[in-house]
Amino acid sequence: MNILIDTNVVLDHALERHPFWEPAEDVMLLADKGVILHITANSIADIYYIMRKQAGDVEARDFLKRAFQFYEIIGVTGADCRAALALPMNDYEDALQAACARRAGCSCLVTRDAHHFAASPVPAVTPEQFLEEWENPHA
Repeated sequence: MNILIDTNVVLDHALERHPFWEPAEDVMLLADKGVILHITANSIADIYYIMRKQAGDVEARDFLKRAFQFYEIIGVTGADCRAALALPMNDYEDALQAACARRAGCSCLVTRDAHHFAASPVPAVTPEQFLEEWENPHA
């Protein structure tokens, strides 16, 4: 299973932001069970920028080095940028995530802001929803 992890979930995990940290951590641990975790290249820049401000440059770089070992990085292409503009979504950054997830063949996009992705071509779920589905696939 391929899933795209939205920037906010990665930051919840990296910065141990409570009460969001535990579900984010549980999603990340699914990489050990065969779930392929993707992030977009533009998310990496955002993650570094926010982490550097909150935790410092060394911590941000160390996190990214570790993250590159278990995340597959989806490059952002010009076609993705154009496709995002065509999506009926209010937030361009969210639309770009959705366009990249679609191109990469992700089955869902895991985000804390699933309601922002109502018009996404790839279903968006919260970490809690994803974990529930993972644990009870036929519920």
